[in-house]
Amino acid sequence: MPESSPTPEQIEAALAYAASVKTIGPPRGAILHVKVLAEAVRAYRQKEEVAEASARPPRPKRWAAQQRQDFIATILAATGQFNRQDLVDMYGISATQASMDLRDFRAEHPHMIRYNPSTKRYERP
Repeated sequence: MPESSPTPEQIEAALAYAASVKTIGPPRGAILHVKVLAEAVRAYRQKEEVAEASARPPRPKRWAAQQRQDFIATILAATGQFNRQDLVDMYGISATQASMDLRDFRAEHPHMIRYNPSTKRYERP
């Protein structure tokens, strides 16, 4: 798929970006080569794409991750306490994955869970 021609604003921005990244031509000023301009435009477009991608909303959770989050909430509601090993035993996941699930749960529901260092368990506040 061929790339569309850059707009004047994109060219100006690409030139400014290229000037900030590397020196183009001799110090006394030389004609900017088309190849260098194309490289600058390509680099600027990549920079724009990265900025656009970071502005997108977060991807929804996968089904399995959501099931584990629901399990955490259910156990906390039923017993009032929860341990990382509960996730490992129930779902057969690694301790690292269980820690990440608990981290995500704590980030999304800080009012529902707190860590008690003396019992080494997560509890309802």
